[in-house]
Amino acid sequence: MIRVKNIMVKDVITVDIFKNVKEIAELMSSKNVGCLLVEEEGRVKGIVTERDIVRRIVAAGRDPEKVKIGDIMTSPIVVVSPEATVEKR
Repeated sequence: MIRVKNIMVKDVITVDIFKNVKEIAELMSSKNVGCLLVEEEGRVKGIVTERDIVRRIVAAGRDPEKVKIGDIMTSPIVVVSPEATVEKR
């Protein structure tokens, strides 16, 4: 039985909800990651992925310097215990 703690990433990167999408895309590129957690006042409010940026900014023709990450993040996020088991479906 595989547990979440055996496959999860422990060193996550968080960003402020008011940063613009261009800043976040540059950070994701420099850190070689595909997603970041989005915080507001120290609390996780959502998650942003490369797919969010492609679909909600690039494909929509929006200016990444003018859009805040909080406007395109996925929220709420789903959280499970590290002790939860991973199942194939």
